[in-house]
Amino acid sequence: MVSTEMELYQKNVLVVGLGKSGMAAARFLRSRGARVTASDASGSGSADAVAELEQMGCLLELGGHQMETFENQDLIIVSPGVPHTIGPLCRAREKRIPVIGEIELASRFIQEPIVAITGTNGKPRPRPWWVKCSRRREWMSLSAETSEGL
Repeated sequence: MVSTEMELYQKNVLVVGLGKSGMAAARFLRSRGARVTASDASGSGSADAVAELEQMGCLLELGGHQMETFENQDLIIVSPGVPHTIGPLCRAREKRIPVIGEIELASRFIQEPIVAITGTNGKPRPRPWWVKCSRRREWMSLSAETSEGL
Protein backbone atom coordinates (compact mmCIF):
# COMPACT_ATOMS: atom_id res chain seq x y z
CA MET A 1 0.00 0.00 0.00
CA VAL A 2 1.33 3.45 -0.91
CA SER A 3 1.77 5.72 2.09
CA THR A 4 -0.23 8.93 2.00
CA GLU A 5 1.08 10.09 5.37
CA MET A 6 1.53 13.85 5.59
CA GLU A 7 4.60 15.55 6.97
CA LEU A 8 3.41 17.73 9.82
CA TYR A 9 6.63 18.51 11.67
CA GLN A 10 7.09 22.29 12.04
CA LYS A 11 4.08 22.99 9.78
CA ASN A 12 1.66 25.76 10.72
CA VAL A 13 -1.68 24.03 11.14
CA LEU A 14 -4.96 25.67 12.10
CA VAL A 15 -7.69 23.65 13.82
CA VAL A 16 -11.08 25.34 13.34
CA GLY A 17 -13.68 24.33 15.94
CA LEU A 18 -12.76 23.17 19.42
CA GLY A 19 -15.31 20.52 20.25
CA LYS A 20 -14.23 16.98 21.10
CA SER A 21 -12.99 16.19 17.61
CA GLY A 22 -11.17 19.52 17.26
CA MET A 23 -9.36 18.88 20.53
CA ALA A 24 -8.42 15.38 19.37
CA ALA A 25 -7.07 16.82 16.11
CA ALA A 26 -5.00 19.40 18.01
CA ARG A 27 -3.51 16.67 20.24
CA PHE A 28 -2.67 14.51 17.23
CA LEU A 29 -1.10 17.39 15.31
CA ARG A 30 1.06 18.41 18.28
CA SER A 31 2.18 14.80 18.71
CA ARG A 32 3.44 14.99 15.12
CA GLY A 33 5.36 18.21 15.76
CA ALA A 34 3.00 20.66 14.09
CA ARG A 35 2.76 24.28 15.25
CA VAL A 36 -0.95 24.39 16.08
CA THR A 37 -3.28 27.34 16.26
CA ALA A 38 -6.77 26.55 17.54
CA SER A 39 -9.65 28.82 16.54
CA ASP A 40 -13.24 28.81 17.74
CA ALA A 41 -15.76 31.48 16.81
CA SER A 42 -17.93 30.92 19.86
CA GLY A 43 -15.16 31.65 22.31
CA SER A 44 -16.87 29.32 24.75
CA GLY A 45 -14.18 26.70 24.99
CA SER A 46 -14.13 24.98 28.35
CA ALA A 47 -11.51 26.15 30.82
CA ASP A 48 -10.04 22.62 30.81
CA ALA A 49 -9.75 22.58 27.00
CA VAL A 50 -8.15 26.03 26.91
CA ALA A 51 -5.69 25.03 29.65
CA GLU A 52 -4.80 21.82 27.79
CA LEU A 53 -4.23 23.66 24.52
CA GLU A 54 -2.04 26.24 26.22
CA GLN A 55 -0.09 23.51 28.02
CA MET A 56 0.52 21.77 24.65
CA GLY A 57 1.92 25.02 23.27
CA CYS A 58 -0.97 25.81 20.93
CA LEU A 59 -1.86 29.37 20.02
CA LEU A 60 -5.49 30.24 20.69
CA GLU A 61 -7.99 32.40 18.84
CA LEU A 62 -11.32 32.47 20.66
CA GLY A 63 -14.46 34.50 20.02
CA GLY A 64 -14.00 34.97 16.27
CA HIS A 65 -11.95 33.98 13.24
CA GLN A 66 -9.32 36.39 11.97
CA MET A 67 -8.65 36.33 8.22
CA GLU A 68 -4.91 36.74 8.78
CA THR A 69 -4.79 33.61 10.95
CA PHE A 70 -6.29 31.54 8.13
CA GLU A 71 -4.02 33.06 5.49
CA ASN A 72 -0.80 32.17 7.30
CA GLN A 73 -1.18 28.40 7.57
CA ASP A 74 0.27 25.42 5.75
CA LEU A 75 -2.86 23.34 6.46
CA ILE A 76 -6.31 23.92 7.93
CA ILE A 77 -8.33 21.21 9.72
CA VAL A 78 -12.07 21.91 9.94
CA SER A 79 -14.32 20.35 12.56
CA PRO A 80 -17.65 18.86 11.42
CA GLY A 81 -19.79 21.62 12.94
CA VAL A 82 -18.00 24.46 11.14
CA PRO A 83 -19.62 25.68 7.90
CA HIS A 84 -17.23 25.32 4.98
CA THR A 85 -18.54 28.57 3.52
CA ILE A 86 -17.24 31.01 6.14
CA GLY A 87 -15.17 33.82 4.67
CA PRO A 88 -11.78 32.89 6.14
CA LEU A 89 -12.03 29.31 4.79
CA CYS A 90 -13.00 30.57 1.34
CA ARG A 91 -10.02 32.95 1.40
CA ALA A 92 -7.67 30.14 2.46
CA ARG A 93 -8.87 28.02 -0.48
CA GLU A 94 -8.32 30.98 -2.83
CA LYS A 95 -4.74 31.09 -1.56
CA ARG A 96 -4.48 27.33 -2.25
CA ILE A 97 -4.04 26.44 1.42
CA PRO A 98 -5.25 22.85 1.91
CA VAL A 99 -8.50 22.73 3.90
CA ILE A 100 -9.50 19.25 5.06
CA GLY A 101 -11.70 17.62 7.67
CA GLU A 102 -10.55 15.63 10.66
CA ILE A 103 -11.53 12.32 9.09
CA GLU A 104 -9.41 13.04 6.03
CA LEU A 105 -6.50 13.96 8.30
CA ALA A 106 -6.84 10.64 10.11
CA SER A 107 -7.13 8.72 6.84
CA ARG A 108 -3.71 10.01 5.79
CA PHE A 109 -2.13 8.12 8.69
CA ILE A 110 -4.08 4.85 8.66
CA GLN A 111 -2.37 2.07 6.74
CA GLU A 112 -5.25 -0.43 6.84
CA PRO A 113 -8.25 -0.50 4.48
CA ILE A 114 -11.05 1.77 5.61
CA VAL A 115 -14.77 1.16 5.27
CA ALA A 116 -17.08 3.80 6.67
CA ILE A 117 -20.81 3.83 7.21
CA THR A 118 -21.64 7.42 7.96
CA GLY A 119 -24.63 9.40 8.99
CA THR A 120 -26.10 11.27 11.88
CA ASN A 121 -27.88 8.24 13.28
CA GLY A 122 -25.22 5.67 12.51
CA LYS A 123 -27.10 4.13 9.59
CA PRO A 124 -28.80 1.34 11.58
CA ARG A 125 -29.83 -0.75 8.56
CA PRO A 126 -26.46 -1.31 6.87
CA ARG A 127 -24.39 -1.60 10.05
CA PRO A 128 -25.60 -5.06 11.16
CA TRP A 129 -25.26 -6.28 7.57
CA TRP A 130 -21.69 -4.97 7.36
CA VAL A 131 -20.70 -6.43 10.73
CA LYS A 132 -22.03 -9.85 9.66
CA CYS A 133 -20.23 -9.69 6.32
CA SER A 134 -16.99 -8.41 7.78
CA ARG A 135 -16.78 -11.28 10.27
CA ARG A 136 -16.14 -13.52 7.27
CA ARG A 137 -13.04 -11.51 6.33
CA GLU A 138 -9.74 -12.16 8.04
CA TRP A 139 -8.45 -8.70 7.11
CA MET A 140 -11.25 -6.92 8.89
CA SER A 141 -11.18 -6.28 12.60
CA LEU A 142 -13.99 -4.69 14.52
CA SER A 143 -14.01 -2.94 17.82
CA ALA A 144 -16.30 -4.13 20.57
CA GLU A 145 -18.19 -0.87 20.23
CA THR A 146 -18.94 -1.51 16.54
CA SER A 147 -20.22 -5.04 17.02
CA GLU A 148 -22.00 -4.42 20.32
CA GLY A 149 -25.46 -5.90 20.49
CA LEU A 150 -25.23 -7.89 17.28
